[in-house]
Amino acid sequence: MIQITKCIGCGELKDKFTKGSCKQCYQRKYQANNKERIKDYYQNNKERIREHHQKPEVKERMKEYRKTNKERINEQKRKYNQKPEVKEHIKKHSKEYHQRPEVKEREKEWRKNYRKVNKERIKEYHKEYYQRPRIKERLKKHNKEYYKNNKKYHSQACKKWQEANTEHLQEYRRKYYSTPNGKKARCNGMLKRKERIDKIIHDFSFYEWWEKVLETKGVCPECKENVGVYKLTMDHIMPVSKAPEGFIYTLEGVKPLCKPCNSSKSNSNDEYDLMPGALDTTLKEPEGISEILERIGESKNDNIQML
Repeated sequence: MIQITKCIGCGELKDKFTKGSCKQCYQRKYQANNKERIKDYYQNNKERIREHHQKPEVKERMKEYRKTNKERINEQKRKYNQKPEVKEHIKKHSKEYHQRPEVKEREKEWRKNYRKVNKERIKEYHKEYYQRPRIKERLKKHNKEYYKNNKKYHSQACKKWQEANTEHLQEYRRKYYSTPNGKKARCNGMLKRKERIDKIIHDFSFYEWWEKVLETKGVCPECKENVGVYKLTMDHIMPVSKAPEGFIYTLEGVKPLCKPCNSSKSNSNDEYDLMPGALDTTLKEPEGISEILERIGESKNDNIQML
């Protein structure tokens, strides 16, 4: 006859095993009190235990147990993995495992296959991920710090990429500027540049600038290509975007360049640092202007006395 009693450990009605407790409670108590003895047994009998677990009867039994006790197994794993000793062991083992060449090749192949099969899923996930407000703020801060600390590296990398992909850039810009957003961006850029140019002062006439252009004979001084006189543009050595309000450009602070050279320079001011005396912040009086003003004043006084 099977004797059913109340278990001392769990308090449930179960078959009596030993000392007023069920089989599960008795096993837990035994494992807690004999940890070292169990470890020694597993270390001395590894091969025997492996052979036992490879039997088909044992495998089926283990599968059934895992299906019926998923939650319990997951809780035990979490508690076990939260121990500091286990965390350190897992880190060391994972580093050693992922540094193996066989594992690296296998992971690369798996990632490639996963990306090919799940392209649309990955795109949707990225869209949702980067639209989150918390991630947008974090990316802005990261990008600002990165550009401040790596301006030279970023500019050099961009130039190399642009030189290697000129055709791709031209096609992209044509398509973008044909769209309504591209047209608005171009108009806004032109208006901003016009506002900046209105705030600066050119201390030279059109004829003086034209003489400087004719001296080049249509040859760009940087790329040294014969573009023609009418295709040379005005390049400000101190960029207009960096010039303060009321800044004065002399004839030496401006030079003729072809359109691609002028646009590739963008807003760099390396030449301005090499020639600090070329651009002055004060207007220069033309020669003999003071004498002419004195004569005009004297003639006015004489006319007044005659009246």
